[in-house]
Amino acid sequence: MKFNDILARMPGKQEQTPGQQGEAFLRRITRIFLLFDQALVDLDSGEQIELSEGLHSDAIASAARTLMNSGPDANQEQTGQESVLLAIPPQWTLSQPVDMPGVKPEDRYAALRLQADSLLPAYDEPLMLAMDEQHRQMSLWLPLGQVNRLFNAFSQQGIFLAGLLPRPLLGVVATADSSNPVTFEERLIIDHDQQGLSGYVLNAEGAVMDSRHISQADLQEEVLAQEWQAHWQSFEQAASKQLSSAADYQRWFRQQGGIPGMQQVADLLAPLCFFPEDALKARYRLYRNRIKSWALGGAAAIVVLAALPFLWQVWQKNRLQSELASLQDEAAPAREAQQEIRAFEAEWGVLGEFPRQHLDDTLLTLQSVLAPSTLSRIDIEEGFISIEGLSDDPQNLLEELEQNPLFTAVDFSRASSNGRYYIDLRLATVNFPAYQEWYFGEED
Repeated sequence: MKFNDILARMPGKQEQTPGQQGEAFLRRITRIFLLFDQALVDLDSGEQIELSEGLHSDAIASAARTLMNSGPDANQEQTGQESVLLAIPPQWTLSQPVDMPGVKPEDRYAALRLQADSLLPAYDEPLMLAMDEQHRQMSLWLPLGQVNRLFNAFSQQGIFLAGLLPRPLLGVVATADSSNPVTFEERLIIDHDQQGLSGYVLNAEGAVMDSRHISQADLQEEVLAQEWQAHWQSFEQAASKQLSSAADYQRWFRQQGGIPGMQQVADLLAPLCFFPEDALKARYRLYRNRIKSWALGGAAAIVVLAALPFLWQVWQKNRLQSELASLQDEAAPAREAQQEIRAFEAEWGVLGEFPRQHLDDTLLTLQSVLAPSTLSRIDIEEGFISIEGLSDDPQNLLEELEQNPLFTAVDFSRASSNGRYYIDLRLATVNFPAYQEWYFGEED
């Protein structure tokens, strides 16, 4: 199994809904563009560009690039693509109430996706779904092709389109309590533009409780207009907010802290956004690359840790070899002197170390030991002595010679008879065999 196959089997980003994955996008956006009537507005600066050719993807993306190039940050060096959020007209989306008793919250998103054809049979093209799984009162739908066209158009302009949001749902930010960004009051938001009216009800937790659109043509019909008014009367206790221009949105959004305020409630806003599939794929690739980098880094760390003993031994070996070379250099004069001494010994030692037998002392010692016995013959050669003579007690004489420290290896060379003795002994202070071996061993 390849490493990429292991990553593909890992739980995590792929199992999350787009809203859960897109929360990170909202925390990184640097601009919010608002589409209102035939204009694209930068909510932060208030600058806008009229879209005379209509709300086409390329025209919107080109206008966004123009606004970014003319804004206060235009001269600042950019290290990468800027991430933007596009607040779209509410008429672009479809809303459907969610009624799925018995289905687990984590399964509702997948269940709705499977029922898209039966819920919205009039749409042949694929649809994207945005829904707060925890509160699940309403689901929002947007054609997938439209989202992809916008993402590709923005990408061609070097802009990362992080997500799309029906513009009244910016109220999730605007209804946040300034002291506690996750505490909401119930609010009815009415959006009024050239196309018609759109209403959204946000509950105390920031979830969409209800949503409805009506066109300007339908408002001319008395029955439809009365039905519209009657529907919203049931929410008369909710705080109401009327937004009929881009300037209203800008003032409203700035009062609540702008983009920083929106980032604080990204977890609540993300389930209501539409995140382009290519953006989610890019984020998943980034996630996989990060995991791969961590895994490779961990593997490298393991290899380094495993190699540390070996590296330590190599370092120790090199250090000891260096010390040995240094000591050898320091010992070179001593080795030369030693070689000179050995050469001198080899040349003069054969004479200086020749064994001295000290014959005068040897003979005097023999005389003192042998008396009153007589000595008839004596041979001394290379420390070996042979004596012959007469004694009343040859055995006692042998023992006295053995006890004298000057002599060693004392023994009868022949049997004694009629008092005549034959004794061999060696001088203990003379070792001719060792001298021969030391100086003449190779010649032998």
